[in-house]
Amino acid sequence: MSYPLQYFRIGIGNTDNNIVASGSSLAPSHHTGKNIEKWYLNYKSANTFQIANASNNQLLTANGSKVTLSNNSNSASQNWSIEGVQKDYEGYYLYYKIINSGDNSKALTYTANSGFSLTNYGGVNYQKFKLNLDGLEGFAANCKTSAGEKAGTIGGLLGAVVLVSTADELEKQLNSVGAQIIVINANIDMKSKGNTRIRDNKTIVGSFKYHTIYDSQFRTNDAWGAENDSPSDNIIFSNLDLEAKNVPNRILINIWSSRQIWIDHINFNSSLSYDRKGNGQDEVGKFIWLNTPYDNYKDAKDRLRSPDYMTISYCKFTNRYWTVAYGTQNTEYTRDRTTLLYNWWNKNVRRCPQLGNGIMHVYNSYYEAYGQRDNGSATTGIIGGDNSETVSQNNMFNGYTIGQALQFGGGNTSPGRDDNSYISTDLNGSPTKISFSAKKSTSWSPNKSNYGYRLLDGYNSKNTDTKAFCTKYSGCFNSQNGIKYITDSDFLSWVTTTYTSPFLTHIDFSDSSSSGGTDPIPSGLINLGLYRIKNVNSSLYMQVEGAKEANGTNVQQWGTTGDSIHDIWKLVDAGSGYYYLISQIGDGKTYYLNVAGNSTGNGTNIEINKYTEGDSQKFYITQNSDGSYIIKTKITNNKSAVEIADAGKGSGDNVQQWSLNNYPNQDWIFEQATMSMKLRGNNVNNSEKINEKEIIKTEIFKSKDLVHTVVFVK
Repeated sequence: MSYPLQYFRIGIGNTDNNIVASGSSLAPSHHTGKNIEKWYLNYKSANTFQIANASNNQLLTANGSKVTLSNNSNSASQNWSIEGVQKDYEGYYLYYKIINSGDNSKALTYTANSGFSLTNYGGVNYQKFKLNLDGLEGFAANCKTSAGEKAGTIGGLLGAVVLVSTADELEKQLNSVGAQIIVINANIDMKSKGNTRIRDNKTIVGSFKYHTIYDSQFRTNDAWGAENDSPSDNIIFSNLDLEAKNVPNRILINIWSSRQIWIDHINFNSSLSYDRKGNGQDEVGKFIWLNTPYDNYKDAKDRLRSPDYMTISYCKFTNRYWTVAYGTQNTEYTRDRTTLLYNWWNKNVRRCPQLGNGIMHVYNSYYEAYGQRDNGSATTGIIGGDNSETVSQNNMFNGYTIGQALQFGGGNTSPGRDDNSYISTDLNGSPTKISFSAKKSTSWSPNKSNYGYRLLDGYNSKNTDTKAFCTKYSGCFNSQNGIKYITDSDFLSWVTTTYTSPFLTHIDFSDSSSSGGTDPIPSGLINLGLYRIKNVNSSLYMQVEGAKEANGTNVQQWGTTGDSIHDIWKLVDAGSGYYYLISQIGDGKTYYLNVAGNSTGNGTNIEINKYTEGDSQKFYITQNSDGSYIIKTKITNNKSAVEIADAGKGSGDNVQQWSLNNYPNQDWIFEQATMSMKLRGNNVNNSEKINEKEIIKTEIFKSKDLVHTVVFVK
């Protein structure tokens, strides 16, 4: 069976790096767009997969503690489970751990200077990975909103592959529970079907030989408003030819109150008749409708849940009066966020698209009218209706007037803007750059607040512009070679503007002096590990003055007695490459190292404080070439560090914050605690001690919600 594989990138933590194939090894790399960066899954059984590289079809393989690439040997060492470990603010999994089936306690881990290996899972940043589908950009992708970072849509990526050949089979599988990749294995006529319910976590993909579906009426919620039947999320439509042929007034894809939707590489076409003024058998029907139900509709219970996080990309829309429309039937205007890119709007009339009550970003799309200019049909391109906000960028309109191409109305309630789009009022005319002013302009810049993306010229004479790309690569295809994305390396020379993600941490793994350091969990340190922290300049230790358990207690340097507990700190992952340092005084979990008063100034005191959720308690730890570490403060955006005041070498000298200066009083040595301290636990008396000379080693591991420290003694 030949169909488009769902390629994905494996993002490393919250960095701008992905895992790539490097011969038989793995390596971190910034975006390449090459097949070495792309992976696909071979489904073995429930949550058991082979993970294959697109460049050579070799499989991720565990070789002892190392992870490499090798040919398929049907070995258990090549089987992996992919388990969600951290959700975003909407409840979608943002991070996953990748566990080898041979030892379910061992997770894929990246360590600076050592590469990829299997280690005990402890939840550190470089054991957490994102699954970012290849080619997916915009609001359906990994992006950021005012509420925080959101995971990308993955559809049925983590489910079984199911082949369907009839309308009944397709209807059954779409309505089944659980993740699936549903492959169209024959051209299917849906004219005898009505609303066809789609459940969560589905990818519907056309095979290369068969991908046509006639007169569909796909729907993401229950048309009858059944109780406990919520709208479905996380759905992908890919490589399909959806035809409006025999049934008038149908909407081929209905997205009702659903979120995380990617509609990609679809050929939408209508052979229904109408007079291009909306009169005829197809006056109501559309290709795509994204909305909430009306108050008096059968499924009105879903009206208060707005659709959100949608991307429509690389599609070809042909010969329809009403084309794509979306909005809400409620008063929520901050959702309904949709990105439309690299689409070919071919000889349509209205709503290409039209938005009401939401946010829309349209870029690098090609618009071709069916005839010279208007011809009395009220032809329009992008319509920003009431309570909408629209940004149009680098689009090309052929056979339109400016007033037809861009309509951002609704008085002052609908701000909009166009950047660098081109227009030709005659189909064979010479394009000119659009000069357009909306009634109310918007300052919204998606690249600054939401996501990274790439732009081509709206028009150029080099045949590398919007029209050249869209007319060649939009729609569905009969082979893998036809399916292209602007993110592919083939188009590096075409791209004129690249906006990097505004929320990923930039790290150059090949440069240990880069601003991010070599690794947010530096080589040699353990998340949840216990450490004494010794200043390089003074050889004295960071400690809580007098072991006083109170907010604002000072932190100073002092010698250690070997069994003191107020110079023991636990290193705990705070996310995005930052860590907490938690004092082990008292119950060992209440008091955090803290920059006093949230101040960014030089000389600000370092103290302990109860957990505040603020940046003053987060630290970015980078490793020096001599093995020591710098403890940078997030409150200053890593521009300052924790140091000993005035480079003092005496007991009692203060710990403070100061701008980075490369002096050794800002360098620290992390010494793993040997547990000659007082022990806490159900089986050990609090006053009992272990002789340091008897200790062979200590290991720290996590199971469920418990953290265990095991001490091995002679």
